[in-house]
Amino acid sequence: YDTLLLKHGISILLQDGSEILSALIIGSCFGKLIETALFLICFCTLRIHSGGLHAKTPTGCYFGFMLIFSSVLIICSFDIPEYVSVIISIISAVFIILEAPAEHPLNPLTPAQKISARKHVLYLSMISLIGEMLLLFQRSCLIEPITAALFMNCLLMNLLKYSECLKGRKDACQ
Repeated sequence: YDTLLLKHGISILLQDGSEILSALIIGSCFGKLIETALFLICFCTLRIHSGGLHAKTPTGCYFGFMLIFSSVLIICSFDIPEYVSVIISIISAVFIILEAPAEHPLNPLTPAQKISARKHVLYLSMISLIGEMLLLFQRSCLIEPITAALFMNCLLMNLLKYSECLKGRKDACQ
């Protein structure tokens, strides 16, 4: 059992590491290394606790993440009005706080795990919003990666919820 657990841990480390390293390399090539790092910190830490849609295979996970990350790079290349970013961030954070954790049917959580996830989501969402507000007051162009991290987490939670609802799971529709 310990050997299987160790192999699983190494597999996850390699999977996550390859996604993060690929994102950092791509972000660096586009001159968006700081934006990439900020997005990864906000997105990954929140995603661990918020839950949401997951790919069925490691390859699907890698390419799904790269698709999400590519869309973030595109979003960060536009000059989005600051008030739009703030509104999107607040709406996304409120949804995440109210709905987390988005529980995958193949990975049910215990009541204690749900409580812990909700606490972490609350803290991480608030830290993200406070960080965005501080950057906003400094007239920084770095608010888009935080907005993107909150929005993408919100989107993945909704995709899981409504994909399960469409599959006929009535409890997922509530």
